[in-house]
Amino acid sequence: MSDVLNALSARINNNLQHLTASQQQQPPNQIPDEIRLALLDDCYEVQRLCSQPSDYLERLQMFNQQLSCLQWLCHFNVFAHIPMTGAISFPDLAAAANVPLPELRRVARMAMLERVLCEPVADRVAYGNASFATCFGGETSPSLRPWAQFLTGIAAPTAMSMAEATQRSKDPSQGDLRNPTAYNVAFDTPLPLFQHLTESPGGADMFAGYMRSLDVAGGTAQHHLLKAFAWASLGDAHIVDVGGSNGHTCQLLSAHFPQLRFTVQDLPEVIAQAQASINNNNNNNNLTPSIHFTAHDFLTPQPPTIAHIGDIYLLRRILHNWPDHQATQILQHLADAMATRIARDKETQSMETTPPRLLIMDTVLPAGPHEIPAYQEGLLRMRDLVMWQSFHSQERGWADWMTLLQSTRPPLRVLCPVAKPAGSHMSVLVVGI
Repeated sequence: MSDVLNALSARINNNLQHLTASQQQQPPNQIPDEIRLALLDDCYEVQRLCSQPSDYLERLQMFNQQLSCLQWLCHFNVFAHIPMTGAISFPDLAAAANVPLPELRRVARMAMLERVLCEPVADRVAYGNASFATCFGGETSPSLRPWAQFLTGIAAPTAMSMAEATQRSKDPSQGDLRNPTAYNVAFDTPLPLFQHLTESPGGADMFAGYMRSLDVAGGTAQHHLLKAFAWASLGDAHIVDVGGSNGHTCQLLSAHFPQLRFTVQDLPEVIAQAQASINNNNNNNNLTPSIHFTAHDFLTPQPPTIAHIGDIYLLRRILHNWPDHQATQILQHLADAMATRIARDKETQSMETTPPRLLIMDTVLPAGPHEIPAYQEGLLRMRDLVMWQSFHSQERGWADWMTLLQSTRPPLRVLCPVAKPAGSHMSVLVVGI
């Protein structure tokens, strides 16, 4: 083990030197993804190698309490009362948040161990650094607070109900309630997660905020898509964002590649909400006339008006929500649309040289252990378990993707090497017929 630790130590020292040089040229907290991820991977591996079984259990106990403290801070909206800069006394913060002072001290000091908060001088609390202030602070809900609320209020109790869900799936006496998701068990409902949240007070808003958080930070952030494909080479191509929700992905692409044209497709109620939001924010400079919204259910065939003009179809973080038979249905409709476009171009003797393509941005699981660093693998397998616990769905490995792509008629094929930008949990598969 000493040789492994020596190698890890050398890599960590090397990356720390790069980090020091990088921070002399960039603002604080903007660590390049490659260096940041390498340090996280290697430090996690050192921790694993040095841990005894009792260390493992104690570490889980500590993380469990970190989670409970984050839930407590979110539940009582404590973050909103901490100044973005500077500090506030514990008594003043307790009064502002209407929480008991002794409990606040205990919870906050546990959160300080993860740098969420800090105590710059005795008995005064502040954000641990500018990044946490930006992501958790202020009177309004910032970029990552909804993520924390969903994690502690929905994901954590769902995860802890996984064993009970499996137990019920083995019990024939459960009848129609057999094979529930862990979410069903945790919240004592027969309804699917999306429907239950929509019918629960504040549930839809919380989930929408959580999804916005995933789009702006971490391994699922939208900006990874910019580096995953040669968008600039497309000219004025027409991009169809299938299940594109509020259109934020197309707004991002349009801001960087203004020559592109976009159609955002989603269910009627989603499109109505997106358009209402646009009307309420008509000074939004990110929205351009090249972005159009249209109602469409991707479990049904693409309308001819789209099939005749679509150059690139985008499925970003869509297929992992669906079991194989419905994922095949979604892909088949897109394969049919691409075939329609190819046939039309042949009939009209179009000079088009590039047939329509489909970009799938989703997780590709490693086939087995040790293919990628353990920290990165843990993030991907976490996503797979979340999908199972919430929807009885899954993230897919490479073999699963190949089987799924070949299930359409004609089968879809991967056209170029798979791209996975640094820092992204998701890969981009470019496929065609």
